[in-house]
Amino acid sequence: MDDAKILEQLQAVIPKLGIELKEVDGDFTGGICRLQGRRVLLINASLTTRKMIDIMCRELAREDLSHIFILPAIRKKIEACNSYRPRLRT
Repeated sequence: MDDAKILEQLQAVIPKLGIELKEVDGDFTGGICRLQGRRVLLINASLTTRKMIDIMCRELAREDLSHIFILPAIRKKIEACNSYRPRLRT
């Protein structure tokens, strides 16, 4: 699967988790944050497709994905993320 298709698949997973995706310009790479009470995954729009994929995988690896369908190749990519650290819910 090419990078454009992987990115498209990852972008489809994010709203299923109740997370809004925003690609914006700025002096940052990206990550999940809270904006006005909403969970938002901010991605720097000037990043390469590969870097966007890496950031999305890193952030999705911290989420509970057990309740949604994700293509096996995409799930494997997310699970292989080096910085896997589950988010603590409070």
